[in-house]
Amino acid sequence: MCLPPTWTSKVEVIGHGILTENGHMTFSPTNKRWLLSDTYPDAHTNERVLFLFDMAQGVRHDLGSYYTSPDLKKENRCDLHPRWSRDGRHVCIDSIHDSERQMYIVDVSALTDGAGQA
Repeated sequence: MCLPPTWTSKVEVIGHGILTENGHMTFSPTNKRWLLSDTYPDAHTNERVLFLFDMAQGVRHDLGSYYTSPDLKKENRCDLHPRWSRDGRHVCIDSIHDSERQMYIVDVSALTDGAGQA
């Protein structure tokens, strides 16, 4: 495989034992210390968890848990698909926990502001 000049073939495990599920992961646009992600619906509770992972401390901060109907199957389920605001202080998610598909804004600045640069 040919890698662009800025990429390397080095692979590093992050969040060993903490980041144990697939999700929609992205780094903060302003501070690579913060990794944003979500989980797929839990088989027992049907809830998806939105969280930030602190790369510097190796700590997961759960931001919220959002119910999804078990009647929604893969083709029409509503994953959170979290995405950052440009300033890294807010996160937008998709959810159906209020009985209809909506977009929600979550303020994460209490965690991310003043945490220092990674």
